[in-house]
Amino acid sequence: EKPKMSVVLQVLPFERGQLAATARFDAESLRKLHVFARTKGDRGFPNICFAIWKRWAVDIFKMTEEFAWEFFETFDVLRNSEPAKRLQFSERLLAASTDAEREKIKNRMTVNTFEFLLFLYSQQLGSTSLRSNAASDVEWPTARASPAAADEEPGNPFAERTHAQATARLQFVQRHLADMLRVVVEPEQHGAPDSELVVHSAGLSALGVLLSCAVDGRAAGLAETAAMQGEARASGYSKTTQSFAHGKLVSWIHSRLAPVPPMPLGPEPRPLVTLGPGGSAAVCRVTKKTLMIDAAWRGADLTILKCSHAQIYVLAPLRHVQLIDCKHCTVVLGAVAGGVAMSHCRRTSVHAACRRLVCGQSEDCTLFLLTSTSPILTESVSVTLAPYNTHYGTLEADMRACGLLPGLNYWDRPVCAIPKGPHAAAFTLITPDAFFEFAVPFAVPGTTNANPCVLPDRYAAAIAHRVALFRSLRAQLRSADVDESTREQFSAAVERQFSQWLQETGHGRALVDLHAMDNSDPFT
Repeated sequence: EKPKMSVVLQVLPFERGQLAATARFDAESLRKLHVFARTKGDRGFPNICFAIWKRWAVDIFKMTEEFAWEFFETFDVLRNSEPAKRLQFSERLLAASTDAEREKIKNRMTVNTFEFLLFLYSQQLGSTSLRSNAASDVEWPTARASPAAADEEPGNPFAERTHAQATARLQFVQRHLADMLRVVVEPEQHGAPDSELVVHSAGLSALGVLLSCAVDGRAAGLAETAAMQGEARASGYSKTTQSFAHGKLVSWIHSRLAPVPPMPLGPEPRPLVTLGPGGSAAVCRVTKKTLMIDAAWRGADLTILKCSHAQIYVLAPLRHVQLIDCKHCTVVLGAVAGGVAMSHCRRTSVHAACRRLVCGQSEDCTLFLLTSTSPILTESVSVTLAPYNTHYGTLEADMRACGLLPGLNYWDRPVCAIPKGPHAAAFTLITPDAFFEFAVPFAVPGTTNANPCVLPDRYAAAIAHRVALFRSLRAQLRSADVDESTREQFSAAVERQFSQWLQETGHGRALVDLHAMDNSDPFT
């Protein structure tokens, strides 16, 4: 019986690896980069070092060095999931005493050349807005859409979004597959007609960064599968040259690309909080609620979608996180091994220790970060950046599991991509007088009892000053020589001010939620 075979799209490069590309990574420009890398010996091929990529990115693609690094490091995060290696690299950066030493460390970092070229090609999917990429009738939210409008939308937004994005990715691969393979053909073939092009096994194997193959339900290499007996004729494989005829290979992959599964019918429960197979998790349409998720979601790939006026705590190490169309929310994340990607969010605060963060098409958001690469801001306005300011019991252990160092933090060195006007990607750094520690209102057993992340001196001094003032005021109140009636009047005045503050800020509802969560599910 002939084995059942299918080719499916890898989710991570398309969903978690898309940056705001300032250059057009088409086949012609990437073929030129391929040739350039080959001329640099073992520094450019089969693995390319950052120094070679940086030179091309700055000189030809007109990128900044910082943005060139973001592409390189993002790709490495997607391909290298070993926390120990990430920690070693971070430790070397942290130990370097000068920027020049740190640059030398970065320059020596290498990735697979073919895979990196194909990753760059895939950026064309993300070079336009999410709205134009979604090949469906789904209307994507704008940054200024009201929370009420989002809450009133019918149907199943998580399923709609998932289906729309899967359709867009599949159509992108179908349209561009031939060009992708042209990028990895040998340089001497450049300019030859398609009928004469051949793709060597190494080039097809590299396509595995975007496509995966399954034979009878088991993962298999793309090149090995295409060369199997029974497939070689259709894929144009030559055992003598260990290569594939370009045209036949394109047709073979097209014929085996798995279609997008049909979208589930019917509305999704409101709200939706679910952990699915393979670690895919979703928090959708949580409105005016407080939600806490703990270690049960360890290693999850999390999407938080269309939440409004909510407090969401995910106190577990995560793989990747997306926040989409969230309004007036507070989101506290455990350590994130990969990236946090925000889009179309408004007036939302995020507390995250992560490898990287991208904030796009969002406004009036405050980001409390520990991030080992520069945050990327694109088409966002009024973003406030701040150092990480919270903790929970297992935070340090979770950070180690994710390859994050508490002393390495680029929160205040954002990269602003594709600006569109004088106010695009505008950001400010939080002032010390506006910086406060954030208390997680849940007891998580563990050894972390304070924020392990190193605060800049001015912020640490501001916190210490407030603590000293509080202790001084408490001592004065305790030693004050006043009668019982005066004490009662003072207490009543403090309670009135506190109640007024709770009402004005909306924190009163959060306190009610927290009290209810001691005894019941907040969604019952």
